Amino acid sequence: MSEYQQQRRSDQPAKSASSRAEVPAFNPDVLSIAAPFSPDHILQLQRLVGNQATQRLLKPASHIQRDSQEKTKQEKAKDVVTGFENETGDQSAFPKLSKAEIISGLRSRIDNPEQINQAGLNACGPAAVVYGFAAKDPEAYATLVIKLFKYGSAAEGTYVVKPGDDLKGKGPDNYTWKNKPSQVDWMLLSSLRDTENSVSDFEGSPDEDASAITMPGEMTKWLGKMMGYKTIDDQTNLYFTKGIDHVATVNTKRGEGNYVTLLINANMLGNTSKKQSKKGGDVLSGIPNHWVVLKSDIDASGDTVKFKIYTWGSLRDVECSKTVFGDNYYGAIFAK
Repeated sequence: MSEYQQQRRSDQPAKSASSRAEVPAFNPDVLSIAAPFSPDHILQLQRLVGNQATQRLLKPASHIQRDSQEKTKQEKAKDVVTGFENETGDQSAFPKLSKAEIISGLRSRIDNPEQINQAGLNACGPAAVVYGFAAKDPEAYATLVIKLFKYGSAAEGTYVVKPGDDLKGKGPDNYTWKNKPSQVDWMLLSSLRDTENSVSDFEGSPDEDASAITMPGEMTKWLGKMMGYKTIDDQTNLYFTKGIDHVATVNTKRGEGNYVTLLINANMLGNTSKKQSKKGGDVLSGIPNHWVVLKSDIDASGDTVKFKIYTWGSLRDVECSKTVFGDNYYGAIFAK
C-alpha cells in the first residue's frame, strides 16, 4: 500500500457501533408472515436473504390475509337476508305472512338449523330435508325462502317449489294450534309438501292427515334434486319392519359420510312397542309415520338401543328396548 493510500485511510473517520445500521440476525421463528410489511421491512429482508427468498416469504402472507377476509357460509347467507331486508316495496306471494317474521326466522335458522321445527304441522319429511339443506348450504336455503316468499315459487338445483294458490292465501294464524309453527317454517315445509300433492291439497293446517304423508320416493326426490346429493340409497319398507340387524348397515353408511334419514313409527320415541300401542286402539301403530335425521351411530351393543336424532326442532337422545326398536323401525335413506 502506498503512503498516499495509507494517508487517505487514516483521514476517514472510523464508524462507531452506534452509527452503523444494525441489521438483526434472520430468525424465522420470530418473523410473522401474517403481519403487514413496511417498505423498510422488505428492504431489510432483501438484504438478508435476497429478492427471490423475500418473494417466497411474502407470498404466504398475502394468502393468509386474503383467507382471513373470506366470509363463512353463514355470513354469506346473512348478507342475502340483509339484502332482502333493505329492499324497498312489499312484494309478497304470501299476504298473510310478515316480511319481518320471515327475516327474523331466517337469521336464527342460519345460525342454528336445529331451530327448523314442524311443531304442530304434519310435515316431518320436509322438516328432515330442510334441516339438512339449511346446514349444508345456508345461502341457498336463505335464497330459496326469500324467492318463495316474494314470487310464490322458487327453484333450487333441479327442483321447483311451487305450492298452490290456496296455500299461499293462508298462514299459521288461520288455524288453532297446540304447537304453532313459525312463519318461515310453515311456509317452506307446507310449500314442499303441497308441491308434491297432485290430488289432495295441503293447506298447512294442523289437521292434515293423508295429504301430509311423505313417501320415500318424495324424500329421495328432495334429497337429490334440491339438496344435490348424487348417490341416494333407499332402504325403507312401508309395511314390514326392517329389523335390528339393519343397524350395522346404517352405521356403516353413516361412517361413509351419508346423510341418514330414518323412517320410524313415533312410538319408538316414547319407548312404546307396537303391541302396547295397539292396546290403546291406535290404528297408526302398525305403520311408519315419522321421518327423523340420524345424528350419531346406533348403539345396540347392550340391553337397549341408543342413538341421537334431529326431530321437532331439536336434537334428541333416544333410548329404547330392542323390542321397541324392532317394532318401530322401517329402514333408512342414505344420501351422499
